[in-house]
Amino acid sequence: MNFRRIFYTVSTVVLIGCQQDSIAVFDHQAQYDIDKVLIDEYLETHSYDATNDVFKDLEDGEIALKSDDNLINYKDTVNEVAYDMYSYVTVTGTQENPDSNDIVNIAYQLTTLDDESSVIEESNTNDGFISLSNTIEGWQVGMAAFKGGEVDETDPTTPRQFFNSGKGFLIIPSGLAYRNLGSGGVAPNKNLIFKITLRTVTQVD
Repeated sequence: MNFRRIFYTVSTVVLIGCQQDSIAVFDHQAQYDIDKVLIDEYLETHSYDATNDVFKDLEDGEIALKSDDNLINYKDTVNEVAYDMYSYVTVTGTQENPDSNDIVNIAYQLTTLDDESSVIEESNTNDGFISLSNTIEGWQVGMAAFKGGEVDETDPTTPRQFFNSGKGFLIIPSGLAYRNLGSGGVAPNKNLIFKITLRTVTQVD
């Protein structure tokens, strides 16, 4: 990859704001107790629609997300709260799995658990490279489920082309996202769903 062409994008939603370092006194455990009920209910009442590549209301004969083998549960402790978050893998990808120090290129669409019909933000920036260490905790944890794809930069006169990318969803409780602060179009204490394409991973030692 040509690092001279890399630059870092700053999203009002994905990047960690400096305000995260000055979180006011807040009962994060009490909020997660609420969030966990909502997320567990969502996983029990929704399924994956492969035709349209979306989560949908569960119908008779379908597999609920909670019982779907493609759903991966991750555990992470922040502010002394033990959180569960979930990655749902639709396409694994062909290259490396990222860790939190790596540079990634990710296209994404963001909605909230309680309003999937309203897209808060989406990014499909061709040159949107970023270090996972500068993103929300839920991204740093959940992206490990996916592998990056490949990139074709052979023609400098055309945009780089991505293929064989990892794809899927992240279901993130508010405590691993924007907590009681919110960010951009995300209100405080919102559980998030990211639909993501992990285009590339550049490993950093």
